[in-house]
Amino acid sequence: MTTDLNGKVAIVTGAASGIGKQVALTLSEAGAAVAIAHLNQDGANAVAEEIRQAGGKAIGVAMDVTNEDAVNQGIDRVAAEFGSVDILISNAGIQIVNPIENYSFSDWKKMQAIHVGGAFLTAKAALKHMYKDDRGSVVIYMGSLHSHEASPLKSAYVAAKHALLGLARVLAKEGAKHNVRSHVVCPGFVRTPLVDRQIPEQARELGISEAEVTRNVMLGGTVDGVFTTVEDVAQSVLFLSTFPSGADRPVLHCEPRLVHAISLRTDDALEKSTGDARRCARARQSRNRGFVRKGVPAIWLRTHLYILTETGPPKLFHRFTRLAITTPSRCCDSGLRVSPDRFATPQPVSPQR
Repeated sequence: MTTDLNGKVAIVTGAASGIGKQVALTLSEAGAAVAIAHLNQDGANAVAEEIRQAGGKAIGVAMDVTNEDAVNQGIDRVAAEFGSVDILISNAGIQIVNPIENYSFSDWKKMQAIHVGGAFLTAKAALKHMYKDDRGSVVIYMGSLHSHEASPLKSAYVAAKHALLGLARVLAKEGAKHNVRSHVVCPGFVRTPLVDRQIPEQARELGISEAEVTRNVMLGGTVDGVFTTVEDVAQSVLFLSTFPSGADRPVLHCEPRLVHAISLRTDDALEKSTGDARRCARARQSRNRGFVRKGVPAIWLRTHLYILTETGPPKLFHRFTRLAITTPSRCCDSGLRVSPDRFATPQPVSPQR
């Protein structure tokens, strides 16, 4: 599988800082032309200029993801400037923490409008360009560990991040006939300005020190006590952005429709995220057999694999696959064999128990 994105056009929302900025830089390094979409035009322009100075192609786009007109105009501008929209990274988000009994409804609606409404509006605007010639495109939503779990004080955030899984699943089914894939990348705590602002807020609400918030609340369940990095997340996005699409192969084939992925620092962190000690043990056994090196950032793909045929609807074929980002030719899986050089025409095998 190649990581070459030459000729592809990517839009990254919330890309003036943090995860979004690193994702934009990583996609640009892989050859994509990148639109830096952000509420702050100056911030978007600064990242775009950084990419251009490094020899890449980029533009800054002012975009309020809760405003349908602004979203439509911004994405149409990108398509006019670069000729297409191939990759959408819906990353824009904020955080407001409060216990449910004190959570204002206005703050709740603001969180849903940005995280869920923004994900819907940006995808809706991008799909009219992605569906034009069925060439193969991808929509990637930035989820969270909280797409699967819950934490005190984060009712609106947890609800919004859970909602992205449903949205991505619907898009996976609707987009299949147009060779459009959808994913949700779900990292743990990443040390970004957004997380830095949460630490004192949670310390006040929970009545503990900021150090205790970091050590016990955010990293207490991890094996190594280390934050996930923006580079870890960006590499997960790059992997999913370069996954082969149905446009590369005949109509009759097995085509992965990856619904969401959990970005982890090490295999050992899997147990914290999934609560599945047996799968965690299998991952360690597979690593010991030489499939994956310890410490290599990896992703678990909770996969919907559809068999696309000339007649009839796609059929669900497979559920779980584990892949190492940095060694895509090596795969330890629970029901799928993958050819060493590319992810084409996988063959079913009996899942390990």
